[in-house]
Amino acid sequence: MGHHLVTVVGASSPSTSSAPADMRCAVLGAGVTGARVVRQLSLISEVERVAVRSRRDGRVSDLREALGPKVGVLGADESPEVIVLAGPVGAHAAEARRWIERGTSVVSMSPDPFDVAALCALDGPADRAGRFVVAGVAFAPGVSSLLAGWAARGLDRVDEIHVALT
Repeated sequence: MGHHLVTVVGASSPSTSSAPADMRCAVLGAGVTGARVVRQLSLISEVERVAVRSRRDGRVSDLREALGPKVGVLGADESPEVIVLAGPVGAHAAEARRWIERGTSVVSMSPDPFDVAALCALDGPADRAGRFVVAGVAFAPGVSSLLAGWAARGLDRVDEIHVALT
């Protein structure tokens, strides 16, 4: 049985307000899901740049060709406001820690319970940096998580939501 949990930790929890003008975002991993994230971010008018790192040769240039000049290669010295970790599970917490130390908020798409637990443990560093970490954002099972969140809005208080796959 797998679990899916979305948890936000850190001082600057993401709000529902619009993104700041000229926001710089990055995505690590450009497989099926990562490429979709790049596409969605490139459609947001307030997002100035979507920097991408991929292990696949030519993947970033393919995305740039398909999506336009907002999309480019993530440079070693770049510090985006938010980075989405869309790569293989297992190392998201270590990667997130590096980005938090650089002043970047992190969204992890890993549904792995060990990644999620390790990312939640970054609450202190994220809080001290004035950044946030969103852990467990994945399509496993996405619609069920959305419905659970929608249902939770009708309750006085919700501490956690767990969705299990069987």
